[in-house]
Formats: sequence, structure tokens, C-alpha cells
Amino acid sequence: MESAFTTTTLAEGGHLDDWRGDAACKGRLVNLFYPEDDNRRAQAHLYGEARQICAGCKVREPCAEAGQAEKFGLWGGMSPTQRHPKQRRGVVTLAG
Repeated sequence: MESAFTTTTLAEGGHLDDWRGDAACKGRLVNLFYPEDDNRRAQAHLYGEARQICAGCKVREPCAEAGQAEKFGLWGGMSPTQRHPKQRRGVVTLAG
């Protein structure tokens, strides 16, 4: 069964933020930036492909800033664990 994500592209339909109109990922398949597979190796592969797109993007910085509020997906070339390192699975931080 094919996922809905495989046919949906980023920035398809709806209103675009100022920076999103210039994003290198515009029109790309969403599943590169939001992998559905729970397999870490598969996720790493997809994120690797997405990072290649992000690497040359002229709006990478505002994208990364927008991604700080997001729990999922690759934003500005950063995965959720890169954006929120204290929230990694199995890591507990205590206020001191």
C-alpha cells in the first residue's frame, strides 16, 4: 500500500511563508524530509538524501529556525534529535 506522503510534495497548495517560496525542497516528495519508516537505517538514508538538497539551499537558516518548534522532520538540514538533543530517546535531563 502506498503512503499518502509518497505523492505529496513540500509546499504544495496553501499559503507559503516568505522563505518557503525559495526553498530548494519546494516540490520535492515529503517522505524525504518526514520518513515514515521506523527503521533508523532507512531514516538515515532518507535524511541523507534530504540533507543534500538542504546543503545548497539559500533559505536554510530561516528553515532551521522554523523547525525549532517542530517535533518531526528535517528542517534546515537538521533532524529532530539535532534540533532537540535533550529530548533524544532514553535521555532524561533533571533540572538542578
